[in-house]
Amino acid sequence: MNGKLDKHGDFETEEIDLTVETHKADWFVELCERYSLPSYGTKPVRRDRLVKFSQAGMAKWKSALFTPTRIPHKGIRNGGVTKRKPPKRVHRILQAGLLTTTTPPVIFATERSKDTRSQIVVDRILPWARTLLEKIALETATNLRHTHLPERKASGTYVGVQQMDPFENPGFAQRVTSIIEERLAVYRGSSVDAVIEPLPPSFSESPHPSMDLDTACLGLTTASTDIFPSDVDRTDSPTLPSPEPPQAVSAFVPEVSERASVVSFNDAPGRALQCTLTFADGTKMTVYKHEVPPTQPFCYTTDLQRLIQSWDDGSADWAPPPDHPIIIHGRPIPIKLWGELYRFNKMANGEWKRLKSDWSNWHFFMQAYQASGTPEAFWTIFSDPQGQHLKFSHITRILKEKRQQEDDNVAKEAKRVFDKEFINQFGYEKEGRWVRMTRHSDIAKTYRKKIRVEAESA
Repeated sequence: MNGKLDKHGDFETEEIDLTVETHKADWFVELCERYSLPSYGTKPVRRDRLVKFSQAGMAKWKSALFTPTRIPHKGIRNGGVTKRKPPKRVHRILQAGLLTTTTPPVIFATERSKDTRSQIVVDRILPWARTLLEKIALETATNLRHTHLPERKASGTYVGVQQMDPFENPGFAQRVTSIIEERLAVYRGSSVDAVIEPLPPSFSESPHPSMDLDTACLGLTTASTDIFPSDVDRTDSPTLPSPEPPQAVSAFVPEVSERASVVSFNDAPGRALQCTLTFADGTKMTVYKHEVPPTQPFCYTTDLQRLIQSWDDGSADWAPPPDHPIIIHGRPIPIKLWGELYRFNKMANGEWKRLKSDWSNWHFFMQAYQASGTPEAFWTIFSDPQGQHLKFSHITRILKEKRQQEDDNVAKEAKRVFDKEFINQFGYEKEGRWVRMTRHSDIAKTYRKKIRVEAESA
């Protein structure tokens, strides 16, 4: 069979020598693929497969070689729709269902329901609808805001009291001023870290009626009644009763002067101390845990200039942008100090764990940048032949390879210098026994620390 059809639609046949010794394996593979037969196996296996196929007959050839009939067990398809025979279990369930439904089906009436309303009722619908629309159009819109709350007069709070602005009463302003001065005197006596300038003369004058003063910051509550002195008439003042007793609140703390060398506040109850940051100009800032903002995805690896400008407030490159991500008490926190800020913060779990890897890479990069002396010297080393600056990942990879080589050399030097005392000087205790250091980075770090301590003591 050569795969060609005669005028009757049958395949023409031809004789092919299938001797194993005279043909290679590739020839048998090609012949099997030609007649859509499996091509796996050895040459004798392929030969037997071809012999059986040649003896199968015309029906087998057509079912295997015709394009629409690649599935042998279905035969030549005639275009009709066939239905798969259901499994035995499904067939039994269907037969059981047919046997139980022997009752004839019930045919329900499908006539449309009739309108049983009288003509008089139908004629009254349109006039009623028009009247309702006219009433709705005449009614004004009702503001439903706070309708679930009782009226003010219902509680008797403002009944018979003339409303006025409390700042218009000079006695109120004088009383507020005296309270502020008393609070400041107490604060000056209790705080030893903060340096606060006296209030300007204008602050002791009557405040403007539009000033927004927080009564909680002034030590007042809505239940405070001793706002006005005894010689001031209170008939025009508002009465603000409260069922709760007066509560003690924190003292009013004004803004600290820029000339203060320490920015810190006494640790009040409920305020957990986080850390004390020391800036390049000597200023210290005490930060509490609730003041530490959460970390966020930073993009310094793609904006190295911004990293350089925001790293160290003591460098000449210090120029943080207005949208600096970490600002506390109105002061941008250098990225260099973020380790102290987040390392021991227990208020948010995993803050330092998420930031540590990125911050360590930034620190590694900035160490090399500041050690180069000038930006030109740094970028001369870390630029491609076309003069383009290398990417952050490429730079850090080069720096880590260089640091690893340096650590290897320092570790060899430490082993040579200490010789037999090496295990005593470069080890650590683990599970009650002394373990020798093996990592070159740890050995180099310890050796550099020993050299630095000896240099400082000398």
